[in-house]
Amino acid sequence: MKIKAEDTMVLVIDVQEKLVPVMKNSTKCVRNIKLLTEGLSLLNIPFLITQQYTKGLGMTVPEIRGCLTPFSYYEKITFSCYENEEIRESIKNFQRKNIILCGIEAHICVLQTAVDLRAAGYQVIAVTDCMDSRKEEDREEALKRFAYEGIMTATYESLLFELTRSAGSDIFKAISRLIK
Repeated sequence: MKIKAEDTMVLVIDVQEKLVPVMKNSTKCVRNIKLLTEGLSLLNIPFLITQQYTKGLGMTVPEIRGCLTPFSYYEKITFSCYENEEIRESIKNFQRKNIILCGIEAHICVLQTAVDLRAAGYQVIAVTDCMDSRKEEDREEALKRFAYEGIMTATYESLLFELTRSAGSDIFKAISRLIK
């Protein structure tokens, strides 16, 4: 199944100031999420940003916050975004069948959100190079679980080009410049 921009939205999950520094590959993960969000913004794909217990874990990191203007977020304490009623209603209001997931931690909040969204009938796309965990083995187990649950995976580059559909357009050129 090809992913179409007009049917798609994004959840950026818990990329927060006190969580990011303890992730295994945080620099690469944040850089990739930044590129993904910039590219998806060019395609006019809507975003929801979540933060887990902001008081204790801080705000979304500035590198990501700066890409998403105007910036707003949903506060949560549930691991699965979909278990939060306000987030669940916002997702429903977008009326998009495809939901792209990125963020941290891959094996906790991203995974539980993916499983719940899939069970609710959404096509979930987990962007594997835009998620991280404190331990590599936890991230690897999350990837296995995605496969078991029937959750589609992609890299940010493959996803951006799939959503762009063809070469030659101004959006294609902008995304090409972005990822080089």
